[in-house]
Amino acid sequence: MQSTLFVIPHAIFGLSMFGIGWVALFVLLALACRWYWGKQRGEPTKAFTSSLPTWGVLLLIIVFLFPRFEMLDSTGQPLGIPIRGYGVMLLLAVSAGLGLALHRGKSLGLSSDTILALAFWIFVGGIIGARAFYVIQKWDEFAEPSAAGTLWKIVQFTEGGLVVFGGLIGALIALVWFAQKRALPLLPLCDFVMPSFLLGQAIGRIGCLLNGCCFGGICDAPLPAVYFPHGSPPYVEQLSSGELLGIKLSSPGAVGQVISQIRDDSYASKQGWKIGSLITDVRVMQFPNIPHPVTSPVPVGVELAVDGVRYFVSPTDLPKYSLPTHPAQIYAAIDATLLAAVLWFLFPLIKRDGLTTGLGLTLHSVSRFLLELVRTDEGGQFGTWLTIAQFISILLLLLGGALIALAFIRPRDSRDLFLKSGTA
Repeated sequence: MQSTLFVIPHAIFGLSMFGIGWVALFVLLALACRWYWGKQRGEPTKAFTSSLPTWGVLLLIIVFLFPRFEMLDSTGQPLGIPIRGYGVMLLLAVSAGLGLALHRGKSLGLSSDTILALAFWIFVGGIIGARAFYVIQKWDEFAEPSAAGTLWKIVQFTEGGLVVFGGLIGALIALVWFAQKRALPLLPLCDFVMPSFLLGQAIGRIGCLLNGCCFGGICDAPLPAVYFPHGSPPYVEQLSSGELLGIKLSSPGAVGQVISQIRDDSYASKQGWKIGSLITDVRVMQFPNIPHPVTSPVPVGVELAVDGVRYFVSPTDLPKYSLPTHPAQIYAAIDATLLAAVLWFLFPLIKRDGLTTGLGLTLHSVSRFLLELVRTDEGGQFGTWLTIAQFISILLLLLGGALIALAFIRPRDSRDLFLKSGTA
């Protein structure tokens, strides 16, 4: 896990990078070069002045918006803008999916401009859908006293917090709108996009690994496992559940939880805790004042009561890494990569509209349903053990099956439809 890859420093040689600083000066220099280049070529003055609003918006973003993305130290002083692993992988995912689409689009009669426009709207719709789904699920984490504070937390999606199924729904809505606007056949367009979407998802899952989200449960079997660093989301989850302290708890009761197992040589064992003891008031706390690398998670400790006796476990008393965890993110990346490859090579052989999309949705929904069995970042919903992702997987399985049935009812050669629509 490496949530923050590096940090662009706040200042160089005493001058800040953002705000009224180096980047703004670089943009002004680029603007001056643009004016000089146009003058040398005899370009009309109007051509230069017409671009000034765009340059002005760029400067406003650099001067007023970029400083808000800077990390702050414990005293509130800016450290610089962090470059998040999740955001970088999200950018690579979009680039890879777009490259795949551009490569195949030429043979289908889709112009590069059409593909780029489609990619833009799918990206926007996918991000909005993925973020909206996550915000609805985790609303308590985003609710702030002010509307501006809440909105600011919502738009910081590059730090994680995107739900794949929400992104799929948002992307699908955008794709339907785009197909209607450009008078393109919907099902062949879905077939064309599906491999790119899955490839992007595969790369995005590596971003989840770097960010520490979408994690699996504790891996007790002799299988590949991942150890997450102190303070990471899986680490905090294991600390909250008591497993990092060496205990397993029974199902929640009216007051607290009861210790059902104690691991030898664990913190709980050394403290003399007993099976049957009541655990109450568990609180995981962050300690940003403890020195730690800016690219590492904030150190955490935990406070809890055992049979009425309060205990505080400081960050220095806790292990540096989590217990072995199922590499759910890697499993998801492998799954999406294999599905993208299968659909990519099957696409030229399939002559029925919607069949590629139906196969993708069907296979992906089954694998995602099974993958949820090793993930612990979401609980059961609606009084069942099924997570929200598993419920959506069932719906997508039904939709995929319906598309497959429709494809055999209404056969058509999809490869000629884009050429007929005049998009080349």
